[in-house]
Amino acid sequence: MKYRIDDLILELHSIHNQLNKFLFSNTLLQVKINIETSKRKSRLTLGHFDTAKDWSDNLNQITIWTLALNGDYLNIIGVLVHEMVHQYNFERNIKDVENNQRHNKHFKKICEEVAMLTVAKNSRRGFSSTSPSQELVKFIENELDFNKDLFTSLMHKDAINYHPKGYNKSNKYLCKGCDTIINNSREVTLNIKCMDCNIMFEIL
Repeated sequence: MKYRIDDLILELHSIHNQLNKFLFSNTLLQVKINIETSKRKSRLTLGHFDTAKDWSDNLNQITIWTLALNGDYLNIIGVLVHEMVHQYNFERNIKDVENNQRHNKHFKKICEEVAMLTVAKNSRRGFSSTSPSQELVKFIENELDFNKDLFTSLMHKDAINYHPKGYNKSNKYLCKGCDTIINNSREVTLNIKCMDCNIMFEIL
């Protein structure tokens, strides 16, 4: 079956409703959910929460950036829950992000105590790095009603081809004669010959 981006948005709305009930006791307000092309591909920003102040319908919006669409539904749902934490805090007038985009202890508290997210601290962005806990993964896999095939079918090149800023992929080459290993970060495959063994290195 061929899926469209609108199908994914509808699925995310359904997941939002289910997670609202399971995690947030059905207290979150209705939101718009949108998928947009990532603007800064050198920065791994996967989602964003926008307040209703700029919208005539007075609905807040959660945006999932295309950098998140890597086919891993646990990752994408984890991004959605992350933004639902921002929604939860905003609706309670809790400031969980500083002006420099550092996610503060208020964000961490709701992630761990309410949203079943595991939090890791980043030196520059505070508690911004989150992932589903084992308990949340268990719920997603066993009880959440959603179409897994849709997520694996709608992958975006932004996510597939993403490399962190300053990232260089390292290829390893092995000489099977003397077991010498060479690391090289060039994307083009190299033709290297071992002068000691007089045989070509093989890429691992």
